Amino acid sequence: MKSHESKSCRIAETVVTWGLVLASCASLMQASETSKWTEDLRRQTQADVARPKTAILRQEVSETYTPVVDYRERHVERILQARDEITQRALAEGSGETVLTSLEASLSNCLAMADSLARVHELNASTVFGRRLLLDFTGQRARMEEEDCRDVDALLAVNNLEPQFRRSLSRTRVCITSLDGCKHMPEEEDGLVVISEMPQFNADMEHHSLGLIPGWFFADERLVRVARSGKDADGPFVDVNCRFTDKKADVLRFRVRPERGYRIEQWKTYHDNGQLAEDQSFEDYRCVNGVWLPFKTCVRRHDDQGQVTFRLDTRLLSAEVNTPLDEALFEIPEGMRVQDIRAAEITAQ
Repeated sequence: MKSHESKSCRIAETVVTWGLVLASCASLMQASETSKWTEDLRRQTQADVARPKTAILRQEVSETYTPVVDYRERHVERILQARDEITQRALAEGSGETVLTSLEASLSNCLAMADSLARVHELNASTVFGRRLLLDFTGQRARMEEEDCRDVDALLAVNNLEPQFRRSLSRTRVCITSLDGCKHMPEEEDGLVVISEMPQFNADMEHHSLGLIPGWFFADERLVRVARSGKDADGPFVDVNCRFTDKKADVLRFRVRPERGYRIEQWKTYHDNGQLAEDQSFEDYRCVNGVWLPFKTCVRRHDDQGQVTFRLDTRLLSAEVNTPLDEALFEIPEGMRVQDIRAAEITAQ
């Protein structure tokens, strides 16, 4: 009887041991596969032939977002808070009566402005505009030209908005970004060029918009990556799940296609609680001068309840890759006035 029990125990121990061995082998194989795919991703997406040196992109962009419900109330709250602070300071200095009279006279104008800004916020919740984007990755700079496809003047008239709100309503703009900051070009020839610290040129972000895996993915040592390969009706794919070493849930999941130069097809980011924060899709890839580009992209952002609060659809109309860019496109024309708010001064160019 004891011999039979001893034999059963040895068998059970053997089964457990082999189970652990097989699990360990499977884990090592998965780690090996992950390492292989990670290295392939790095090599393919960071190769010179895969990353364009320059690009000229003509796009049609549709942007929608859910308007903030209490947008006007937030502005009114700030206005009233500022009024109270000024009043208290004036009373302390003994000039309260004069200041109060002036504040009450301007309060109605401030409230009317809050109404107008709220209306602009609602009108801009759905816009369509054309974009011409010039990317110079070698020089670490870009020029973005956007033209609103709406009749902005008609929108101003129908909604009883003063001409001063045209700039806030219109999506028409030109800006030049570099590592030093951003030059906001005026719509009028005699306008003022404003230079600000932000936004700056971000090569990772621009590469990502072209379907490339951003460089930080390979550089972040806190990121634990697990890659799995597969095949569906569209061909081979690689799925990558990522989490930080101090987190239990994935923070990033994406899919790439080896046959398209390991370009991104899906890209999803998650909150710490596992709730989807943003998902991006890259479709209709075409090879332009040896570089794969997505001609259709979509970005969706989600709130805590999973509802889409922001959506950006971009359709690429035409693309040029690795063609020379005119240096003048990144410079401020001579004779224009320049306000550098980084230095808080106005100069003539």
